[in-house]
Amino acid sequence: MALREIDWENGIVGIDKVLDLLNNELSDEARAGLNAIKVEMEEKALLVEQTIHFTISYKDYSYYINDVEIPDEAMDRVCYSVIERDDEISELRRLACEAHSLGRADASLMDDDVEELMGIEDDYVLSSGATNEYLSFTNTYEVFNAKCQELLTVTKYIKEGK
Repeated sequence: MALREIDWENGIVGIDKVLDLLNNELSDEARAGLNAIKVEMEEKALLVEQTIHFTISYKDYSYYINDVEIPDEAMDRVCYSVIERDDEISELRRLACEAHSLGRADASLMDDDVEELMGIEDDYVLSSGATNEYLSFTNTYEVFNAKCQELLTVTKYIKEGK
């Protein structure tokens, strides 16, 4: 489940209800454990509220971050490309099959990339051409957000002719 999809408020309320209902039944250790979970959930809920959400979309043969078209030049400068996760999985599977049939050593690396991408829920991810790293909001939101901001900043400079 993605961090942003968790119903933090109802989860926190649920812990409060358990604490109220079982107050006399709980050991001090159990009560402390539930309170620790509640505090952690409150902290994560605050973090989610404060997190800038960058959304990636595709239309008219271009990728957009928060409705700003990202030119190829910006992706080249930042060394990250926007890719569609499902398309990348299909292409990697095709290449991995070919690599396995030829006995190439990089086939297992492609299998690892497919496995990593399968664990991502987002439709679009950022892919590094230099390090073969994949960034997504659901798995690496802090780094993902920083890279999205960098892409938007570079795009702005490109549009200004810098």
